Amino acid sequence: MRLKIDRILRNRNVSSLTSNLIFSVSGFFSFVLLSQSIPPELFGGWILFLSLSSMTDLIRTGMTRAAIIHYASGGSSGKLREIGASGLWLDILLLSGISVICWGAYFAGHLYWNESIRLFFIGYPFLGFSNMLWNNALSRLQAQELYHKTIGMRLIQTLSFLGFCLVLVYYGLAQLPELVFAYVVSNILSSVYVLLKHWLSISDLRILERKAIVQHWHYGKYAVGSMLSSSLLKSSATYIIGLSPALGMTGISIFSIPFKTVEILEIPIRSLALNAFNRISVAYRDGKDNQIRILYVRYTIYILALTIPMLIGMSLLPDFVLGILGGKQYLPYWTTMCVLLWLIVPYTILLVFDRLLGVTMEGVGLPRLNMIKTLLMTFSSIIGNLIAVFAFQSIIGVAISSIFFTIIGISAGYWMLPRIYRINWEEYKGVFASFRFNKEKVTE
Repeated sequence: MRLKIDRILRNRNVSSLTSNLIFSVSGFFSFVLLSQSIPPELFGGWILFLSLSSMTDLIRTGMTRAAIIHYASGGSSGKLREIGASGLWLDILLLSGISVICWGAYFAGHLYWNESIRLFFIGYPFLGFSNMLWNNALSRLQAQELYHKTIGMRLIQTLSFLGFCLVLVYYGLAQLPELVFAYVVSNILSSVYVLLKHWLSISDLRILERKAIVQHWHYGKYAVGSMLSSSLLKSSATYIIGLSPALGMTGISIFSIPFKTVEILEIPIRSLALNAFNRISVAYRDGKDNQIRILYVRYTIYILALTIPMLIGMSLLPDFVLGILGGKQYLPYWTTMCVLLWLIVPYTILLVFDRLLGVTMEGVGLPRLNMIKTLLMTFSSIIGNLIAVFAFQSIIGVAISSIFFTIIGISAGYWMLPRIYRINWEEYKGVFASFRFNKEKVTE
């Protein structure tokens, strides 16, 4: 029995899902703790800092992670180390440039920025160097499909930060500078862990392959465009709401609390989309075009089967969900937050198709097309958000525009995809008809 359980836990689909689940749930507790323990204005400021940091992280990981996974999947350990080291060098160069820009912006305009933006400019370089090593190790493990090994490093980061938050809240010290410092320290602990586990070494920096770094750059420049646009697509609403005098930081809190459920719903989407990316990349290198379409359809069905029950439960119990996420201090905004929660249902379903469409484009070596698709969605969504916030002062309008422009992006992406990779309804019916939840399917 123990061997059977161990085999299930090490299965790539299950272990990837478990890793993302543990990471998201442990991070969810710190979100709930802070949302219910600090004022909405302060919580909105923390969300703004996190949004800016996450978007900047995506510039670095977009340049390195997608390339490491794409080129190292199925390769030897020596090839993995060379590609991983090249990714580490590129990350150092990128972060050095970002640090100069951040500190320059801080000293040039710190009198004009609000506290969240000031802390981002002065603190992000430290945050970036603190998470560099564990992010590189995460990319290497994902390329090897060793998802069960990523659980430890993620738990250390999220649980240590949760512990720091508990201490800060208990002693009444939960202010933005203290939260940022705790966040940096939690990332340092995770990086120390991967060094102790020998998943990478500082000696890897001796491997300096300029050709591999250039290869990372050429692949990553399109992947980062897709990831950055995707981040802007989700976080542009936060920035635009924060600019509104009528909505401000409280508006960010009202919007962010219901949309926190998207992070939970994205657990199976991220986990299985990563597996799909690995397998589509291998199928593309092997010239198996029909297999690429089958993988797209199969993973769409897998993800929808996991997310739809959660969406139904969330729709039926909005008071319960919002009570956990926000608490009684948000009762004056309850109706708005319930409507936002219901609008998340169609948005999440559309997100499944969009994410797998993007994975397919990048897996078949067309990251430029995915970047164009995501940029189209992002710029359209920003225009919609600006209209909703400044013309109508409507947070609900922001959510509606996100749904509308996701549909536009999916349609444009399908049209741009080469005809040989396009999926039709008959293929969905064929895969669904042969779909069986048996041991063979689950352990693929």
